[in-house]
Amino acid sequence: MDLLKALFFSPLRGKLNLHAIKELANIHYWGVSVVPVLLGSALAFAYGHHFDLLVFVLLMPAAISMHCVVNAYNHLFDFLRGTDGEENKDNPRYAIMYYGVNPLYVLFLGVFYLCLALVLSLYVVFRVGPALLVIGAIGAFVAVFYSGGPFPLSHYPLGELASGFTMGGLITFAVYFGMVGSLDWIVLLLALPMIFTIGLVCFVNNICDIEKDRINRRTIPILIGRPAASRIFRLMYALTWTSAFVLALVFFTEGCWVILIAFGLCYKKLKVLWGLTYEPGTRHEVMPLFGSLIPWLNVSYAIAVAFSGLF
Repeated sequence: MDLLKALFFSPLRGKLNLHAIKELANIHYWGVSVVPVLLGSALAFAYGHHFDLLVFVLLMPAAISMHCVVNAYNHLFDFLRGTDGEENKDNPRYAIMYYGVNPLYVLFLGVFYLCLALVLSLYVVFRVGPALLVIGAIGAFVAVFYSGGPFPLSHYPLGELASGFTMGGLITFAVYFGMVGSLDWIVLLLALPMIFTIGLVCFVNNICDIEKDRINRRTIPILIGRPAASRIFRLMYALTWTSAFVLALVFFTEGCWVILIAFGLCYKKLKVLWGLTYEPGTRHEVMPLFGSLIPWLNVSYAIAVAFSGLF
């Protein structure tokens, strides 16, 4: 009831503008949605199947749209619950307060993104069957209830797992299915680097926001503390690179060298990320740095997979 009151009787009456839409979409992290589509396409090609350009062109913006749903509703429900209050009105990161946007517009914006993702996926659904629609419905459920509902997933220890599995695993799985037309469960195993990466985006963000989130969340970093969470983050990120190389070595041997080259090229950035403390004051440094490293690992893994398909 309090959330509905905050939604319908908010004192904010501003309309959406391009700057607010850009901030609500968090375009700096669109790569998190793009790389699973690349990997799903590469897997379809590597296993001897054709690359369907139309499916690729349709599912890429559909995946980005689903990511925009998560971002928009994350902003919306943080505002409705009072996490993003008056103290954040001078920070453009908190788009609703900064631009004075009526939260109803943000609600409708999320609905628009959901409908857009559905429309873009319809051709592929008709092509391969309703199973793809079920996968999409699971993704939509997580997108809405990641931040919304009485028990938002992002407020509890399973939030990182839910986001990683949905965006890293299900998107890869759905794209592969859309191109090939058959279900192959090994794709979820081969998507592990994506699952780990996307889960860690949420995890390191939660480490930096421990103090702010302590009001109404029970994330893993809050439960175990920043020092332990920082060690887990470093361990899991090392495991992410290791899993990408090992999977490429075992299943896509001809292309595994691509990951080694990518690791060498971004080694200096990795050292900087490794040495950061992940305190609230370093968030502006941690998140862009980690975001810039995502393509090095995940795109190189997708290239390794696609390269092996040439042989």
